[in-house]
Amino acid sequence: MKSPRRLYPKLLAAIPALLILFICSIGLYIAISNLSGREKEILTVLAHRNLAVLILTGLVALAALITMAHYFIVNYFIPLHEIAEEIQLITSGNAKHRLKERGSGPVLHLIESVNLSATVFESMQENISESIKQANQQHEREKTILASLISQLESGVLICNLEGLILLYNKQARSLLKDNNSGEPGLGRSLLGIFDKNTLSHTLWAINAKIQHGSKIPSSVFLYGVGGKNTLRIRTVPIINEENNLQGYILLMRDITDQVQSHGRHIQIITNLSDGLRGVAANIRSAFETIIDSPEMKAGKRKEVHDAILADVHLLQERIQRDAGGELSKLGSKWGQDDILLMDVLQIVRRMALEQLELVLNFEEKPQGFWVSANLYSLAVAILYLMNKIKKLAGVHSIDMNYSGKEDFIQLAFSWSGPSIAKDKVKTWGGERLLLNQSAVYRTLNEVLNEHHAAVWLHDDEASSRNSMQLQLPVLLEPAAEQGVEPMDLHSVQPQFYDFDLFHQAGQKGETDDKPLTALSYTVFDTETTGLDPSGGDEIISIGAVRIVNGRLLATETFDQLINPKRKLTGESIKVHGILPEMLTGQPTVETVLPRFHKFSRDTILVAHNAAFDMKFLQIKEGQSHVIFDNPILDTLLLSSLIHTNLKEHNLDALCKRFGVKNIGRHSALGDALATAEVFLKIIPFLEKAGIKTLKQAREASEKNFYNKLKY
Repeated sequence: MKSPRRLYPKLLAAIPALLILFICSIGLYIAISNLSGREKEILTVLAHRNLAVLILTGLVALAALITMAHYFIVNYFIPLHEIAEEIQLITSGNAKHRLKERGSGPVLHLIESVNLSATVFESMQENISESIKQANQQHEREKTILASLISQLESGVLICNLEGLILLYNKQARSLLKDNNSGEPGLGRSLLGIFDKNTLSHTLWAINAKIQHGSKIPSSVFLYGVGGKNTLRIRTVPIINEENNLQGYILLMRDITDQVQSHGRHIQIITNLSDGLRGVAANIRSAFETIIDSPEMKAGKRKEVHDAILADVHLLQERIQRDAGGELSKLGSKWGQDDILLMDVLQIVRRMALEQLELVLNFEEKPQGFWVSANLYSLAVAILYLMNKIKKLAGVHSIDMNYSGKEDFIQLAFSWSGPSIAKDKVKTWGGERLLLNQSAVYRTLNEVLNEHHAAVWLHDDEASSRNSMQLQLPVLLEPAAEQGVEPMDLHSVQPQFYDFDLFHQAGQKGETDDKPLTALSYTVFDTETTGLDPSGGDEIISIGAVRIVNGRLLATETFDQLINPKRKLTGESIKVHGILPEMLTGQPTVETVLPRFHKFSRDTILVAHNAAFDMKFLQIKEGQSHVIFDNPILDTLLLSSLIHTNLKEHNLDALCKRFGVKNIGRHSALGDALATAEVFLKIIPFLEKAGIKTLKQAREASEKNFYNKLKY
């Protein structure tokens, strides 16, 4: 189907030919009107005699005129209109675009000159871009370093402006809020869509009150539950500019779920110990009072009382070992500690002992690994310190080490052949600082041991004539999950989780029709389906989307989800999208996916290529999904036909080629969405040149477009 805006050469060629014929007819009519009656009769007779010749001559003349007009239109008129649009494309969209040869000699010369000028323009543009890049390099590097450093923080960081729009967030914040029922953070989104409105209002009111009272630390803290499972501690800090005006807020988030649960366990342990010890202590006291009050008690009865006391003492010991020894060790502070393999600690100790003490540490590297929570350096120096004591007091140059696990603890035995060391020596070592010639920790041995809930003692094995030092450490059943912090390369990292220009962007509240296209936030999406007939039962099998904020495509903020259509796929559709039936097995249904996509696209303008097709599928599923996509919509198909009325093709492949956009993932939902987003960003400058600068203007122009008549 062709657009009526398209110039039809044959129709246009007939118009000037008919016009010339009409003018000639008028001239002939006037000439005949001036003839006398006799002359008119003679002319009439001649016309009747040569009627066939006159008609044939007229038709030949008309055909010649049409042919000449057609040649002029095809070789001059149409090419010049197309060249005008393509020159605009080169200067505003794709400097690499070149005109194809068409038309006659002068037009060919013009095309050659335009292509030559385009080459010069492209070179100049590259030079200018390079100069601008070099001028902004330091600024961009500093901004990238800042964003990169924030992305590596263990705490979640979220920065917003006064309107509550998110300017920056790191991946830790995204991870902490991933189970939030209100949705994940995204650039340009409002905090009100993530956190409870009343909690935020109270927090901001408290901060403003502190600022007005001249507080030096005008921050505020609140707790927030995520998904009914985790608890976040969020400190809100104001951002104040050099003029002492409030610009926005920083939210620092930390998961304190473990601390909250630990506190509860701590209280429970104290309660259990208190209740348990009270009863056992009462029994022991009663037994002692019985012995004191009955000095003449018979031996058998006295033995029963002694056995009862001993049983209560054993019970007391078991409860203390269970609660204080096992559980309390898990409640201590782990600041500065990591979950590490014990073998890593021992290998470091072996190397340090050989290099610094000239002492050989022998041990077997067993395949199974024990995990411990430890400060690697301080624990290694503490073990090295103890080995140095053994070397000096026993005069040995080699120590053997064996280790074995016992319930929640692992026991390391450092043994040697030679003189024994008095057991009371260990008590004197505890108060000494860990200072060696080449290694030092400015803390005492006891402080480091207590930090790791460790214990050390000396043991003599008379059977083997070997002496040993025993070190006991609590072990972990499994290491804590990694937080996803990756190594940082400041030269290559390009974080996408920030847009500081949003400090100056208007809020999302109110009507958006009068806002410039460059100031809006967009969700560009695409669907893959089982066929082309949404009303006839075809289903969505994939949705892909990407966000555009402040004129930037955010490649890290994407939505990509396969959908189980609960129906068979046709061979024809598989050839198009490449999605096999087995890939959809176990995938969520459209009723689950569309509400998630609705949250992802909230408060944005929807953009798609041939949006009527995709929106028809979404509208049909409104009843099943219980969500309505009432966002404003823009269609790159309609917008392209507005700015390039004389160019024939407006499909996505043609637009990608026209604007120099690489579409690597063609016919995948996310791949097409990314390509459409890049094309849309290229189209906006052309719309502005055509006087279409606001959302309202773009929507009204699209509604009048011929392609908007397409129905599905």
